[in-house]
Amino acid sequence: MTDLSEIDFLEENNIVNYHFTKASKKINLIDISFNDTLFDNIVFISSSFINCSFMNVKFTLCNFSEARFINCSFINVSFNESKLYGSTFDKIFLNSVKFYNSNLGMAIFLETKFKDVLFKDLNMNNSFIENCKIIKLYFENIDLSNSTIINTSFKDVDLSSSRLSNIKISEANIKGSIVSKEEAYNILNLFGIKIK
Repeated sequence: MTDLSEIDFLEENNIVNYHFTKASKKINLIDISFNDTLFDNIVFISSSFINCSFMNVKFTLCNFSEARFINCSFINVSFNESKLYGSTFDKIFLNSVKFYNSNLGMAIFLETKFKDVLFKDLNMNNSFIENCKIIKLYFENIDLSNSTIINTSFKDVDLSSSRLSNIKISEANIKGSIVSKEEAYNILNLFGIKIK
């Protein structure tokens, strides 16, 4: 187990097979690769990750609130019981990524590619999703209330266990998705359709 602050990222840019257990300062990382790495209870509040790659990485009980990920890739990565409140994901590639029991409220996803991504038991209310590409995306018990989705098709995405109240999404972006009977009312109401 290693304290993240012990790594000199100016000297070492390929981090392999580490288990980080402690760090509580804002960091700004550019062009760093993390492989086969575990992060436990790390605080990354307001940190920046630019052109970084994460492969076979697990984040548990980490706090990424207000963090920025720009032009990064995540492959076979999991976020467990982590806070990503208000974080920004800009031009990100997510492949085989799992988010469990975490808070992504007010998260921003811009030009992100989702491939085989699972969101399970999450708060994503007030999130913003724009110009994203979805190949395989799974939602299980997600709160998307008050979120905005622009130019991102949710076709074939099962939202039936998700809360969608006050969601802002166009008909073209929700078309072909699966929603529960209860949330269908919210969607119809969004488009001005009244039910008697």
